[in-house]
Amino acid sequence: FIDLRLHNSEDSESYTPMYRNRFYWKDNDQKKLYLKSPGIYQVAFQIFRSGGYHSGNDDPTIFLRLYTSAYEYTNLCTGDTRGFNPGNTTNTSLYSIFSIPSIGNEHPFIQVFTKIHVNIAYSMINVIWFPFGSSYKEAD
Repeated sequence: FIDLRLHNSEDSESYTPMYRNRFYWKDNDQKKLYLKSPGIYQVAFQIFRSGGYHSGNDDPTIFLRLYTSAYEYTNLCTGDTRGFNPGNTTNTSLYSIFSIPSIGNEHPFIQVFTKIHVNIAYSMINVIWFPFGSSYKEAD
């Protein structure tokens, strides 16, 4: 699993204002983002690879997942981080909008999984929470 917060100087993070009311990081675990409020979530994760595994078929190699328990998950988005050779840089974005209708005793969480070796130069995460029943009017 990939750390969602790498703490590199070039990393970028942006969240809904007062995000701690809607989602949180648990202790020092940077691999899981826990969701605490019902609503609509928009999650974007971008990874810039400085090198890593490169061969194989066209199957996805990186997955943005929503876990509803420790072992039950849904792939929200998939991508491919491979380059043409081990030293190639690649830039891969994962993006999803999904709803969480209710929260039980076990908070659902977001995690990014990869099945190949990736050297990460930097990453970006953006999380926005929208309440149910909101309406937004377009203004020119």
